[in-house]
Amino acid sequence: YLFSGLFLVIILNHLPKNLFGSRNIELISIILQFLSGILGALALILPGISFSSILYMMGVYPIVFGALGEFNFVVLMPFSAGCILGILFLTKFLEKVMKKYPHPTYMIILGFVIGSAGNIMKEIHGPLQGIKLPFCFILAFSGTIFIHILSKLEKKNTAV
Repeated sequence: YLFSGLFLVIILNHLPKNLFGSRNIELISIILQFLSGILGALALILPGISFSSILYMMGVYPIVFGALGEFNFVVLMPFSAGCILGILFLTKFLEKVMKKYPHPTYMIILGFVIGSAGNIMKEIHGPLQGIKLPFCFILAFSGTIFIHILSKLEKKNTAV
């Protein structure tokens, strides 16, 4: 399950760079903008997935935020419709899937997160050296411990 989530992110990374990022008012562009809205909604719903990084991976980030800055709401309409419908339908779907198959679902989400981290890391210019490298390990370790503590607290509170 972990590898299937990772594989989906890798496929998304290998799509043509501006597949979703066209500003044309053609039917195919509108459909792709709508689909990018649905994928963006998925990032809003899933824990640990960055909305901005998903938009960036799809090449939609500059279009969406550029249109927001220009108050060009016509360009945003297909994307917004995809986000709204995606949130409405995907929350119901994910709620059912997480109740019925919690472990596989979390593993797929973890695959998404790991795959997204690789995409972000390639944007870092220059090697991680000096204080940056140990600082990254300290933050990763601290985050892991923090999540572990929160999980223990949640189990303790739900047992009461």
